[in-house]
Amino acid sequence: MKTSINKENTYLLIDICGTYVTENTTFGLILNHFPSKSLKGLLIRLFIFRFSPVNFIIIILEKVTNFQILKNILILFLRGVHVKDLSRSANNYAKKILKNRNKCNKKVFDFINFYKENSIPVFISASIDPIVKAISLIENIPFISSKISVVNNIYNGKILLDISKSKDSELLKKFNIDLNKIKYYLVTDNFDDLRYARNSLKTLFILERKNSILCKDLFNAPNVEFVFR
Repeated sequence: MKTSINKENTYLLIDICGTYVTENTTFGLILNHFPSKSLKGLLIRLFIFRFSPVNFIIIILEKVTNFQILKNILILFLRGVHVKDLSRSANNYAKKILKNRNKCNKKVFDFINFYKENSIPVFISASIDPIVKAISLIENIPFISSKISVVNNIYNGKILLDISKSKDSELLKKFNIDLNKIKYYLVTDNFDDLRYARNSLKTLFILERKNSILCKDLFNAPNVEFVFR
């Protein structure tokens, strides 16, 4: 059933990972769900940890292929996990990371709080639905997210829907929000989201300092600001 939000209102579109919270919530949820001393837990950490040679190879392959290899591998580990079990882990993990929101970049924190006063906030996250839903319920903010496939209440380790490059379509489908027709603010750190900045009232884009050389090319629009992570 399609949920309707009054299109006459102004919206605040909020990315979650690296924006609303500092963590990659897909990786964080999976990491927290499997104990570090379990076989799956050990393998997941081998893939995720920055100084792991496996992680290094995957990063290189992702740059060459432009495909989210690590995300798909980690979601494979969810095969056989019951929906209720992952939901429980998501709720616990969401509570933990939201407690640390005061450690987020102050400019990002202030931007969200300021524009949330006069607009309807909506999470637009390509993270997986169990953790985005958990954060959404705690913060009382509607959301769109990527989805993982479920068969008989058991995850099968596959991505059902990845909205990384189609958040506008998902907003239209779920909330009847047409980004070409409504007023909105945007805060994100995803380069895929930059195409939505053009029509925004104002966009705050979070950038790694090492990428500062890109600022001149990316932030030449008067409605776009950037902040270093």
